[in-house]
Amino acid sequence: MSLIDRCPSAMHRAALRLVGAALGGPVTQGLLEDLAQVDPVALAGLLNVQHAHTVVAAVQGRDPRLDAALPEDLWLYLAEMRAANRDRMALGVQDLGRIGALLGGAGISAVVLKGGAEMLDPLVNPAAIRFVSDLDILVPYDRAREAQALLSGQSPDAVAFPDRIDAAVLHHLDPLHPEGHEFPIELHFHVGQSLVRRVLDAPGVLDRATPSAVAGIALPSMRDRFLHHVLHYAKEHHADHGLYLRGLVDHHAFRQALTAQDRAAAETSLRAAGLGHHLQILDALTDMVLGQDPGAMSPATSRWLRRCLQGFGSPARRRLSASLTLLYRVPWRFVTSRYYRRRYLGILRDPAVLKGELGLQRDRFGKLR
Repeated sequence: MSLIDRCPSAMHRAALRLVGAALGGPVTQGLLEDLAQVDPVALAGLLNVQHAHTVVAAVQGRDPRLDAALPEDLWLYLAEMRAANRDRMALGVQDLGRIGALLGGAGISAVVLKGGAEMLDPLVNPAAIRFVSDLDILVPYDRAREAQALLSGQSPDAVAFPDRIDAAVLHHLDPLHPEGHEFPIELHFHVGQSLVRRVLDAPGVLDRATPSAVAGIALPSMRDRFLHHVLHYAKEHHADHGLYLRGLVDHHAFRQALTAQDRAAAETSLRAAGLGHHLQILDALTDMVLGQDPGAMSPATSRWLRRCLQGFGSPARRRLSASLTLLYRVPWRFVTSRYYRRRYLGILRDPAVLKGELGLQRDRFGKLR
């Protein structure tokens, strides 16, 4: 029995195996049997929320049995989404050009993180399959207010900006939506939240960055890009045993692109911070979707993977877990964080903001499929 067979849902097993096939793994009998039990519309919804719809389009034509297993209109939808994403990525490069012109013109160092870095230096092949939601731009903390003002068209004094205490909790400013831009912009003054900052400090990432093809925008070093990927996945998905298909696509691309030296340096940094198990988990998950044997794993990693696969195929269980986490997190943050206490009180005082926040939470729970 493969690891994927531990997942209790045929639809979720099919999504895992489809992504693996799109990345070059085998078209297995298990995949064909799972697809025979799946509602194509529901499968498309799962692939969408996992940001894997653009990936799976690449598998059409690999095997006539697979082509016949899904309706033609679903294949057409996936191909159209992939083409649309390719065009959208090109618009993102234009956005980065505008951002670089403004920040570079003011002498503000700027490093594009995560998906934005993928736009300028694609690791995923073809680049059209990498889905990006926003542009994360790292700038020095002492220039972040000025950068936010430049990109928003405000004066620096009008920009809401965290003091040093709040900056220890936050890692980016409120998203910007400049007119004419395709992507929202998040200006970061830390690379990520506390887990990420245990390994990656903002000044170091800025210092090690290399120029990109876009003036005014730099790229993190490959080691830093890889570490950020591993740590961001861990921060988002480890505590609740989560599985994110697009993250596994990214991991496969990094493993192919990394030099042995960069991989070894990243492993050393993670082990030194006591976080080496997060890389082992991502390696095992990626091997699993590719139909490969993950090899020897620690007992803790093996237990984590079993819980992950059980939860991935049990949306009701994940909704319950997310509800309990929310019920715990909000009171804890209210008591322990001045920033969140002010934020929550502000939400409660403004009915329109409260309505928007409740809508956001409903949307998040609706995406748990």
